[in-house]
Amino acid sequence: MDLRRSVALPKATRCEECQVPLAAVDGLLVRYGRDSGAFYFVSHRSEALTGYAVAELLWGDGATGAVAGIAHDQLILPDERERVRAEIAAVGEGERYRVRYSLRRRDGSVHRVRESGVVLRAEKSRSRHQRAAAQRTVTADGVALPPADEWLVEALIEDDSEQVASERRRDDAEWRFRSMFENLVVGMFRTTRDGRYLAANQALAKLYGYASPSALVASLRNIAERLYVDPARREEFARLIREEGRVIDFVSEVYRADGTRIWIAENAHAVHDAAGDTLIIRMAQRLREALRAIDTVARYGGDEFVLVLAEHSGLHHTMGTLERVQRAISEPLFIDGRELRVNCSIGVSLYPENGDDIGTLLRHANAAMHHAKALGKGQFQFFTREMNTAAHQRLALDSALRRAQEANELSVAYQPKIDPYGVPCGFEALMRWNSAELGPISPERFIPLAEETGLIESMTDFVLRRACQEAVSWPLPVSVAVNLSPRLFRDPHLAARVEAILAETGLPAARLELEITESALLGDLSQTMTIIESLRALGARIALDDFGTGYSSLTYLRRLPIDIVKIDRSFVTDCEQGGEAMAIPRSIIALGRCLHLRIVAEGVENPRQLEQLAAYGCDEFQGFLIAKPLSPEDARAFLEGKRVG
Repeated sequence: MDLRRSVALPKATRCEECQVPLAAVDGLLVRYGRDSGAFYFVSHRSEALTGYAVAELLWGDGATGAVAGIAHDQLILPDERERVRAEIAAVGEGERYRVRYSLRRRDGSVHRVRESGVVLRAEKSRSRHQRAAAQRTVTADGVALPPADEWLVEALIEDDSEQVASERRRDDAEWRFRSMFENLVVGMFRTTRDGRYLAANQALAKLYGYASPSALVASLRNIAERLYVDPARREEFARLIREEGRVIDFVSEVYRADGTRIWIAENAHAVHDAAGDTLIIRMAQRLREALRAIDTVARYGGDEFVLVLAEHSGLHHTMGTLERVQRAISEPLFIDGRELRVNCSIGVSLYPENGDDIGTLLRHANAAMHHAKALGKGQFQFFTREMNTAAHQRLALDSALRRAQEANELSVAYQPKIDPYGVPCGFEALMRWNSAELGPISPERFIPLAEETGLIESMTDFVLRRACQEAVSWPLPVSVAVNLSPRLFRDPHLAARVEAILAETGLPAARLELEITESALLGDLSQTMTIIESLRALGARIALDDFGTGYSSLTYLRRLPIDIVKIDRSFVTDCEQGGEAMAIPRSIIALGRCLHLRIVAEGVENPRQLEQLAAYGCDEFQGFLIAKPLSPEDARAFLEGKRVG
C-alpha cells in the first residue's frame, strides 16, 4: 500500500495541539524530527509552498514497510543544508529560532523561505491521547509518531522571496550610505526636526569630545539646551531649515563634552519623506477637485489643510460638501506600489456666528477638529460654545501637565499579576497624576494629551526608571511591565534608552516586560520590528497589549518577535458565562499556545472568570479580583503575602 496516497487529509486542516483552524495561518505549519528530518505533521498549505501534497511529505510507520515521506533536509538546497542544520541544532529546548534558506519545490524551482519555530522533546509535544497510547508508533491514519526521546521542531515556514529581494536592495543602499557617513573626515549627523540626534559619525564625536557616536547621541538629547552656548542660534538654525530648507556656513559656538567651547560652521539641509510628500500632494489634488472654483484650499502645516467655502446657501449644502470631501479623501490610492487608505477629521466654524476675523474662525475650527478626532476616525464636527469651554479646559490641563513632572506630581502604581495557583508573577506599572491645582486626573484624560504633545516620552522614561528602581527592592524576583507609547518607536535609539535605565537601576533585563499595542505597528513597521528586536536582544520580554482590538492581529502575532499576548479586558467581561462569551478568549489562548507565547488575561473581576480562563490554559491573570493598582509599599506587602487594599 502506498501510504503517501492513502493518508487521510482532514487532520491537516487543524493543529492537533492547539485546535486552531489552519486556514487562518498564512504559511506552512510543520512538525519534524530535528535529526531525522521526518515530517510528523504538515498543514494544508504544503502544496502551495513546496509543490508537494501533504501525504507526500508525511512519514509512515517504517515497521510496516510503508514508503517514507520526504525529509526536511531534502527541501533545502544542498549548499545551505549544513548551515540550517547547525542553526537549528544550536537551539535549546523550548527556545525559539528563525532561519532563512532556499527551498527547492517539487517542480525544481527555488523559493526563498523564512522558518521560525521552537525545539521540543517528542514526549512533551505529544497530545494527551498519544501519551496514553505511547506503545503505538503510528496514528490511526497511518502517520508515524516520533519516538519519545526524539528532538522535534515545530515551525512555521513562509514565503520570503519578495522580502529577501527588498532587503537586499535596502541593505546595499544602507551599506553605501553608512560607508560614506561613517568614514568621512568631517563631522556628519542626522537629527529630528525638534532637535534630537538620530545619528552621528566618528569625526563629529571626536570634534565634540565624545568617545563614540553612540555616546554623543545618548548625551545630547536636546541640542538647543545641551550643545549651543547661545540657544537662540539653534532657534535661528531651525528657522532657516524650516523656511529655506538648508543652512550654509552657519557659525555657532558650542560646548564640547568636557565643557570647553569651540566655534563650528555647519552646512545642513532638510530631508523629506518622499512618500509622505506624495501623499500630501495627492490629498491636496483631491480636495481641489472636491470643491468649487470659488472655494479655497490652503495647506496649513503638516497634514492639515484649511478650506474656505464661499457663498454657501445653508447648513444642508455645507454638510453635502463635507461628505463629498470625506469620500474623496477616503478613496484608496497607490504610492510606490503600496495601497494606502486615508481618512480625515474635519472641524467647522461658521462666519459670522463663530467669529468675525480669520484668527478666531481658525481657532474655533481647530477646536472642532480636535473634538472630531476624539469621536473617532473620519468624523466632522461644527464648533459650539461647549467646545470653546472644553478647549480652555484642555489648555489648562496641558499647562498643568507640563509642570507636573517638575512639581513631583506624577507617581507609579503597581497592579499585580498571578498564575493559576495564585502565586504572584509580576506587576504592571501604571502612571498616576495628582495635580496640586486640579486634583487627581484620570489616565484616560492625561495620557492621550501627553501622546499628542510629546510629553509621553519623558513621562515614560520616568515610569520606566521608577518601576525598575522599585522592582530591584522587591522581596521576590518577579517581573515588572511598562507600557511603551507608539510615539516612542519613532526613536531608533529607544533600546539604548532602556539599556541605560537598566544599567542605572541594576534591574536584570529578564525581569522587564515592555508592553506595546497594535497602534505601534501602524507606522514604519520595518523600524518598529528592528527596535523590538533590539529590546529583546537586551533580554527584555515584549508583550502585545489589548490583543484583538486592533487591525490584522493574526498577522502581527505571527510575524512580531513577541513573547506575551494580553487578552483585552473587553473579551474577558462575561467570559464566565462560557459558550459564545468564551469563544474569543479561547481562540486567543489556543493560538498563543500554538505559537509558544505566554497568555495574560486583563480585567479579571470574579473567580469564575479566572477558572474559565485557567481551564483553557491562560498563564497569568490581572484585574480587580487580584488587586487594584497598589502603592509601592502595598506592592511589597503583596509579595510578602500580606493583605492589602
